[in-house]
Amino acid sequence: MSTTDPVVSKVQSPYFSVDALMKNNQLNRNEVLSILRTRSLVNQLKKELVTQASLYLDPTEAKRFIDAMDGALNNTKYTVGDRFIKLPKIKD
Repeated sequence: MSTTDPVVSKVQSPYFSVDALMKNNQLNRNEVLSILRTRSLVNQLKKELVTQASLYLDPTEAKRFIDAMDGALNNTKYTVGDRFIKLPKIKD
């Protein structure tokens, strides 16, 4: 059980196998849920930054900023304890 979630998670996904992710990375369901929550927050921040970039930067700078952010986010690894976890591609 997670120290941040007092309830045992029953998280499932239609986009990837939660069981395979858990097995391959030695995770429990609460840890998977925490990673997915974090990913959701990161994606929401990205959407907001893209909106702001298009408003406040000229088109060339906005494109460069958005491309750099996309590249960084596509290579994101999440940390659980001392393990680095790379999530499978999930359609937003």
